[in-house]
Amino acid sequence: MAARSKRASGPPENQTETQPQAATPGPAAPAGDGAAQAVADAELQHLKADMAALETRHTDVLNRLTRTQADFSNYRRRTETEARELVAYANQAFAFDVLRVADGLERAFASVPSELRGFAWLDGVALVHAQLRGVLDGQGVTPIPCKPGDALDPNVHQVVVSDSGDGPSVIAAELQRGYKMHERVLRPALVKAGPASAVPSAEPPPPSPAVTAADAAQAGTAGAAPPIKPSSP
Repeated sequence: MAARSKRASGPPENQTETQPQAATPGPAAPAGDGAAQAVADAELQHLKADMAALETRHTDVLNRLTRTQADFSNYRRRTETEARELVAYANQAFAFDVLRVADGLERAFASVPSELRGFAWLDGVALVHAQLRGVLDGQGVTPIPCKPGDALDPNVHQVVVSDSGDGPSVIAAELQRGYKMHERVLRPALVKAGPASAVPSAEPPPPSPAVTAADAAQAGTAGAAPPIKPSSP
């Protein structure tokens, strides 16, 4: 009875005892994958840094190229302007010296008595003076407009004598004619300044019957050469 009870309490025959099985671990990640990812990230950061440096260098080179092109354009325009001015004003010193000859001829004509104006030789001198003025005009040398009553312009007028008085100063008289060569002042006009109230009218007085047409032309042009007249028989 005890033996039967013992067998009944024991495990059944032909039945193996079940043991708990441990969980099977999954495939382990290779140890080198993390290091490779770190290397790839480092290379990516390095490439980004190189790209940023290249972009900065590209921008700097482009800016330098733009400035160089602008500087070259300015240099080309400046050299072209200087070349044109060199051609236009190449004879400036020579024209300045020729003006002395023109001044001498004008002073000579101004001092000729009216009774000698009809001589043929004087007409020849007047022709030479006209040719000289034509040469100066061809080089761009032109007189500076100046007559009594005009406003003073310090750029083209040089005051050598001044009369005191009330009111603004204007040109009272032209003492020496001024000239320009193209747009540059070759010689300023020497003028006498005075108050506008004391300056006489700029209109020349009507010539008297005893004054010839050459005298009237000379008075109206402040010492210009008299016109050529037919020679006396």
